[in-house]
Amino acid sequence: MSSPQTDPRHDWLRDLPLRPGPPELRLGTRALDLDTWLAPDTETDEQLRLRAALLAAHDGLVRIVDGHDALVEELSGLLSIHLQRPVGTAIGDVEATTGLIDIAKAIQDDIFLLAPTTTGWTLVAGALVFPNHWSLDDKIGKHMASIHQPVDGYAELLDARVDRFFDRLAPGRPVWRRNWFVHDEPDLFAPDPVEARPIDQLDEVPSLWIRSEFQTLNRLAFGDAIVFTVRTHVAPFDAVTARPDVADAMLTFIESAGPRTLDTTHLVGRHRAIADYLWRTLRESSG
Repeated sequence: MSSPQTDPRHDWLRDLPLRPGPPELRLGTRALDLDTWLAPDTETDEQLRLRAALLAAHDGLVRIVDGHDALVEELSGLLSIHLQRPVGTAIGDVEATTGLIDIAKAIQDDIFLLAPTTTGWTLVAGALVFPNHWSLDDKIGKHMASIHQPVDGYAELLDARVDRFFDRLAPGRPVWRRNWFVHDEPDLFAPDPVEARPIDQLDEVPSLWIRSEFQTLNRLAFGDAIVFTVRTHVAPFDAVTARPDVADAMLTFIESAGPRTLDTTHLVGRHRAIADYLWRTLRESSG
């Protein structure tokens, strides 16, 4: 069998967090070079066109909790300085929601503002154009534990740790992390929860897609808030098998994964077929 071609658009696959647990849930943040924050990539132009079309077609992709307009204005100024071009509109000239829509059209990443409240760090503003089975209406105004309530184990393993990490995060010292999921479809706009399709035949595995979020956290200098950005990447499953090192790491990850990890990555009901497919392609590629 011939090896799939390696597409440089999918080089981000090498950054997938594939170290086997425990723990099954981890922050996994690393320092981010500020010069690379929000930098364009090979998919920027296409994704910006899609974002503009989605924002025109759908309501509810941008939300702001009352009383946080000043944070959106500071965000616009920060982005304009960092990217060396106007990003967003001066909030004094337009409503804050309009300013945030302008930001959402100007950058490739979904973007959110988290602020401390009496209940913990809370989502107070956001532009979610490429949703991964959730909506802003379900999460806006909620604190981190409530936002992640569907994530099994978040409360006991990560809740307090995340709050402490956010408390210590300093302006100008951003961090990044990445996650990944197995999806049935490649759509970037996927707001509705879906049941993962069970798979038991190896020839069905290439129809799957790897969806990954490159996430960054960066604290505002003046307003007490954290900027959380999400850049979404999608690749066909055979982009993994085109990279034997990634395929081997994913096979090890799946073979050691517990029920919580399988659920988080949308592998339930398909992990055995995927592991067998990875093992077969690795064996064939090695001769």
